[in-house]
Amino acid sequence: RGARLLFADEPTTGLDTTVKARIVELFSELRRTESLAMVVISHDLGVVASLADRVVVMKSGDVLETQPVAAVTRRDPSLHEYTKRLIGAVDVWKADEAPAGKAAAEVSEPGPAPTDPPTSPTPIADDDAAVPSATAPEGDDA
Repeated sequence: RGARLLFADEPTTGLDTTVKARIVELFSELRRTESLAMVVISHDLGVVASLADRVVVMKSGDVLETQPVAAVTRRDPSLHEYTKRLIGAVDVWKADEAPAGKAAAEVSEPGPAPTDPPTSPTPIADDDAAVPSATAPEGDDA
């Protein structure tokens, strides 16, 4: 027999709806016919809900919670606040399913206040001495 465990990291990212549906269908079929266990890593909660029995929600590499998929899809009140915001963010993208009166700012990850000055990337070097020169070193005629 073949593999007993399939790891799929973002298996539907960047795919159109038709291809995404076919991938989900294929994974479901493999799960049924081959008794295949799967670990699906995805930001797409629709894909997760279609394939998973349990959901592990992570943030910055830390596990925040593990729940049955039904708890996530029915928006169980006991869900971690971050999980609730993730679900809410999906609602913003699917306007036809979004709760009435909800705005993106109400369900997305909190960011800086509009009055906060913009931040710039940390400079790599404070002076030109740390930046490599485009000219050859002295005495090198190569």
